[in-house]
Amino acid sequence: PMSVPCSNPVNKLTSDAFNFEMDFYSVRGSYGWSSYKASAISSQGDFYLTFGGYNYTPTQSRTYITDLECGFNTSDEVSLRINKNGLIYYGVPGELAHMEIDSLGNKAITLCNYKVTTGTSNNPTLINVRLEF
Repeated sequence: PMSVPCSNPVNKLTSDAFNFEMDFYSVRGSYGWSSYKASAISSQGDFYLTFGGYNYTPTQSRTYITDLECGFNTSDEVSLRINKNGLIYYGVPGELAHMEIDSLGNKAITLCNYKVTTGTSNNPTLINVRLEF
């Protein structure tokens, strides 16, 4: 299923949680350790979305489902890890991440009302982000 794009400033993470915003000054996609990873760096911390599947690289627009960070994820799955001022957040399994790729190869990742958790709390934080690279 396609996720509904949210209106969020480009390369900025916003949230319903107090003091959980991140302005990314570096956003890129790279391939390494047999996985494709989108990374975004800010002065508040780092954002990593890792695509599953051995040697998989996204080549077309589609929606991925979140699973736990694991070397056994399939090419339909992604895992999210955010380091926010030293506190680690993970994407909640089952959440959707949408990737758009245009004819020039430019990529945009959109997460709307996406749940993240520290893994020690049953109260997830909702985030919205649109990364373009």
